Amino acid sequence: MSIKRLSLIFYILLLNFNVLAIQDSKSDVIYGTDDRHEVENYPDDLIQSYSHSVAGMVFTQQLFLDEPDSNEKIDFYRETLSETNPHYCPNMRFNQQFTLPRCTGFLVAKDVLLTAGHCVDNASKCSDDYRWIFNYTSKSDQINLDDIYKCKKIITSKFIQKRKKIIHGIASALISIDYALIILEPEKEKNNTQRHPLPFRKTGRPLPYTPVLTLGHPLGLPMKIADNAYLDPILKLSDNPIDSFLFGFNRSISNLDNFVGNSGSPVINVNTGRVEGLLLGGADDMVNYSPNPYRKCLKTNRLENTPENFQEEVLLTASIPELKNIEQAKKKKTEIIFIDEVLEEDQFYLNSSETRLEK
Repeated sequence: MSIKRLSLIFYILLLNFNVLAIQDSKSDVIYGTDDRHEVENYPDDLIQSYSHSVAGMVFTQQLFLDEPDSNEKIDFYRETLSETNPHYCPNMRFNQQFTLPRCTGFLVAKDVLLTAGHCVDNASKCSDDYRWIFNYTSKSDQINLDDIYKCKKIITSKFIQKRKKIIHGIASALISIDYALIILEPEKEKNNTQRHPLPFRKTGRPLPYTPVLTLGHPLGLPMKIADNAYLDPILKLSDNPIDSFLFGFNRSISNLDNFVGNSGSPVINVNTGRVEGLLLGGADDMVNYSPNPYRKCLKTNRLENTPENFQEEVLLTASIPELKNIEQAKKKKTEIIFIDEVLEEDQFYLNSSETRLEK
């Protein structure tokens, strides 16, 4: 093994340690049974075709881009799920599969990808430090150069969490926006791969109890399909009913089996084949488990599969203004907005706020 590759592996180990230290634990949960499936084994040709338009965001250092073989395939840094966190219980599902992506996104135009805003929260996420890869499945021993893309431009990235007072001294509601649109360009100068954007809802909202599924990279694993899920008919976005009914116009809640790495995954209407929204996050993920008095480990949190437990937040595509005219949005200057505000006594107190306009 070359010294260069050894140094890359050492760098990735440090990088992964830092990422795991800051990952949000409130995004992994199983509702009832584990409904995740390998995409290549899924018995629906349409959904399998959709999988070619879903990508994962990876650190460039995890890809050996300068060492392609004669078939224009490259190796990638291999680390199993159990190796990413030694505290996971040894019987965790998929624990011997290799993890790679950190977020998920999907095509809404030929060269435009939609993902969660917290995945692309600053300009560095559109630099040479990151790539987007398609077709990373459990059968992927290598990555095709045709499946690797760069971020060419951030069209817009918005992460907004703020409270707005509705009735003075009595009630306020949460405004939540979290999405990013980026333009992709292929790693190869001559890439003839045809990828098709997924159809998505542009107006209105889905009906109560709409059956849905999602495709993405839970815990950085090879692509999985999670099905047997629904959108919540009662819009229970929080314990605050005003949050749910006054500012729930752009969101819904589901019982999709959602994990870190699924952020930005398309939420697809099973009946129409149309994307209704993208996954953002949800319930607490891991719980402590003691197989015996002398040992503890982390296992996946499981909730009863009932509507009152639905907690996986879905941002509806119909609420994203840039999707009304993507070609026009592509021509605008880059907009990156990060706002986290708390309203108190009619004043906004900024915990952290950053707004940038870039060329």
